[in-house]
Amino acid sequence: MTFLTNIQNWLYGKFGYVAVNELETVKNKPVTDESIEKIDISFAKNVREVIRWHGANGTDIPSIINANKAGIIGTKVNIQSRIKDNPELNTQIEDYIKEFSSDENCEVTGRWHLDEAWRSMVEFTDKDGGFLVRHHFNSEWDIPYRFELIEVGMIDTSKNLKKTNVLNGIKKDKYGRITGIYLFTDQTRSISRLVDKSELIYYSPVWISLSQYTAVSKLSTILPSIDNLEQYSDAELKSAIDKSKAGRYWKTSLYDDIMKIARQTQDSKAKNDNIAKLMKRISEQAVKPQGLTPIPRDDEIVLDSNNTDSIYTALTNNSQLKVSSSQGLSSQIVYQDPSKSNYSAIKAMLALAQINWSIEFDNLSKKVMLPILKNVVKVGVTAGHINIDGYFTNPSKYHKFDFMRVSEIDIEPMKTAAANAKNIDNGTHSKREIVSKRGRNIEDVYREEIEDEIEKLKLRKEMYAKAGIEIPTQEGK
Repeated sequence: MTFLTNIQNWLYGKFGYVAVNELETVKNKPVTDESIEKIDISFAKNVREVIRWHGANGTDIPSIINANKAGIIGTKVNIQSRIKDNPELNTQIEDYIKEFSSDENCEVTGRWHLDEAWRSMVEFTDKDGGFLVRHHFNSEWDIPYRFELIEVGMIDTSKNLKKTNVLNGIKKDKYGRITGIYLFTDQTRSISRLVDKSELIYYSPVWISLSQYTAVSKLSTILPSIDNLEQYSDAELKSAIDKSKAGRYWKTSLYDDIMKIARQTQDSKAKNDNIAKLMKRISEQAVKPQGLTPIPRDDEIVLDSNNTDSIYTALTNNSQLKVSSSQGLSSQIVYQDPSKSNYSAIKAMLALAQINWSIEFDNLSKKVMLPILKNVVKVGVTAGHINIDGYFTNPSKYHKFDFMRVSEIDIEPMKTAAANAKNIDNGTHSKREIVSKRGRNIEDVYREEIEDEIEKLKLRKEMYAKAGIEIPTQEGK
C-alpha cells in the first residue's frame, strides 16, 4: 500500500468521504514522481489541517517540533561577517545585523525578533511542509528592509493556467524555475494576485518526489500511527473509567425479602410502603449507586477468566518509536525519556540527531538566512549606514557570513573539553572550529582573552604600586 493510499484511508476513517473524495484518482495506484502535483491540492490542505489539529490537541507533534526547534536553531544563531582582511568592515556589518535583529526592525508585523523568526520557520516547515518569506523595502524605516513570514496556505492553489505554466498557484519557466506565486491578498482568501519570485523566498523541502513543488509536511507519515495510538488510548481510558465505576456485589437476604414482598403483596400501596422500608434498610447499609449492589443470596458470580492485561505500554513504545524514527530522531530525544535506553545508546542517538539537525540548518541558512542578510547589507550600503566603496560592482564579495547556532548538546562536558584540548594539540581540529560549534566567534574569544590580560596587568600594576614594590620583570623573580 502506497504512502498516499495510507493517508487517504486514514483521512477517510477520521473525517469521512467529504475530506478525501478528491483523492480517489490515486487510490490503490503506485506513487509516481508527479503524483503530488497531479492530485487535487486538497490533499496537502487536509494534511495541514489534521497536523495542526494534533498540534493543538495532542502531544506527539508538539514534542517533535520542540525537539527540532531546539536542535536546528537552539537559543540563538550567531551571525559573523567574514570579509577577508577587513575586520573594521566586518564589525560594522555585524553591528548593523544586530540592530536589524530586533522585533522592531526585522519582521514587518513586529511579532518576531530574528532568532524567534528562525525558530518559527522550523516550526512551520514541520507543520505545513514549508513557508514563504516576502521582502519589503521602505525608506522611512530606520533599516529600510524587513521581511514577512507567510504560511503556505496563503498560496492560491486554485490557479491552474496551462498556457502560462501555472500549476497549483505556482508559475514556472520552461526549466522548472519558480518565477511567481499566486498569493491571497488577505486572510479572507478570496482574491489573489501573482507575486514575482524576486519578492519571495519559497522554502519547501522536496521529499516525496523530484518533481514536487507542493508543500507537504513530513509529519504526514506519522498521522496513522498517532491515530491508532489515540484510538487505543481512548478505549483504555473508557475501560478504566468503567472499572472504576463498578461496585461490589452483596449477597443479602434483603434482596430476597424485597422480591418476596413484591410477589405476595397485592395492595400496591402496601407493597410500595414495604419495599420503601426495606430499601431504606439497604441504604442504611451504605448501598449506593456505583457502590454495593444487592443480589440474590444463593446466586453465584462467575468471573471472566480471559487474560485482560493491557498492551498499552508496548503499543505506546512502539508508536513513539515509529513516530520519532520517521523524522530521523529517537523517541528518547523527542519524548525526553532517557529511561528507555542506556547512556551509550542515548549518546549515539544524540549524535545522529545532531547530524540531521545540521543538515536542516545548512539548508535553512543557505536558502533563507543568506538571502535575507544580503538584503540587509544592500539596504545598509544604500542608506549610507555601511560604508563600502564599490559594493555594487561586486556585491557577492561582501556577502560572506558564518552562521553559528547555539544548539549543540553536550552530555559529557569534561570529556569533551579534554578531547578538544588533545585535538588542538595534534592538529585534528582547530580552535576556531571547536569554538564555532558552541556558536561563538573566535575573534570574540581572542578579544575577551586579551581584555582579561589587560585588566589583569592593570590590577597588578595598581596593587604593586600601592604596596610600594617594583613590578618584577619576569614571573617568579
